[in-house]
Amino acid sequence: MSESTFERYKEKLERTSITEKLDYKTLLIHALRTVETSILSGETFIIESSIWTLYNLIPSSWHDEDFKKAIEECYFTEKVDVRPESCGVPANMEYCKENGIPIFKEEKRIEYFKMLNACVNLLERLGVLMRRTPKAWVGGKSGVVPPAV
Repeated sequence: MSESTFERYKEKLERTSITEKLDYKTLLIHALRTVETSILSGETFIIESSIWTLYNLIPSSWHDEDFKKAIEECYFTEKVDVRPESCGVPANMEYCKENGIPIFKEEKRIEYFKMLNACVNLLERLGVLMRRTPKAWVGGKSGVVPPAV
């Protein structure tokens, strides 16, 4: 007896897809809650890590031009003092110049709260954060009567 079409494709049909396994909007909302909790902790490393995690959870296919521009604006260059130290005291500027020791170097840094803002704005534009459909009015439930039109 030959197999039916269902029997031939049963394994593929019963496999769950990624959307059945994972509610992505909920995952992003949990990531935002983690960012909120990390901010309340006050630990810089934890805050930065949670914002990076949120950023990395947003699929690149969701990135629009406004988001890309906002992320570019998060990066800035900062001069950092790199003079060698002895007992916690940086070397004298003249000493460094005489011996060819670099005093400053430029480092690329990120303003993490700008990055967070860019992520939140993107999620809002995509409709992930707020409900777009109005709730139906149920008369008498709230005790407020709608105005007559």
